[in-house]
Amino acid sequence: YKVRVDGKIVMEPKEDIKERLGRSPGKGDALLLTFAYPVTKRSDFPAAGGKQPNVISEYDPWA
Repeated sequence: YKVRVDGKIVMEPKEDIKERLGRSPGKGDALLLTFAYPVTKRSDFPAAGGKQPNVISEYDPWA
């Protein structure tokens, strides 16, 4: 992993791990997903009246 300048942790891309190990990191993927947070998709249009943008709650990042 790497730590960015803003302090966020960035995991090594799966393609780089595959190249380094010579195989897919199956159990590593599973472990990493246990720490993943759900991602909510925001609408592309700004909300009127200075309100927060609408959030689509049915968004499934794994679909």
